[in-house]
Amino acid sequence: MRRILASAFAFGLTTLQVHAEETKTVVITGLGYFPAVTYVVPGDKIRFYNGSDSVQSIKSDDAPEGSGLNAWELNDIGPGSEYTVTAETGFVLTYHDKYDSTRYAAFSFEAPPN
Repeated sequence: MRRILASAFAFGLTTLQVHAEETKTVVITGLGYFPAVTYVVPGDKIRFYNGSDSVQSIKSDDAPEGSGLNAWELNDIGPGSEYTVTAETGFVLTYHDKYDSTRYAAFSFEAPPN
């Protein structure tokens, strides 16, 4: 056993870190989204919760031509309702209120600031 461990260290083998899937919540308010930036890794669940008193619809920004990214929409999320999606590297990360583009937010696959 000692010989196996010594060999593993000699070859520079390290343990693999596996990310446990997390659920991140984005609250839809009457004024926008909280948080403004949600930090995710592929496979995380993103739960959009409508904390406002009206039906809300969300639309991603348009995918740049030739980018291979997919635009997306979530329509008619009622007050107190929620909709969950899975974070994927192939989707557009910036989004806004479908009817008011001044209310916007984003996802980021980068590490959150400390």
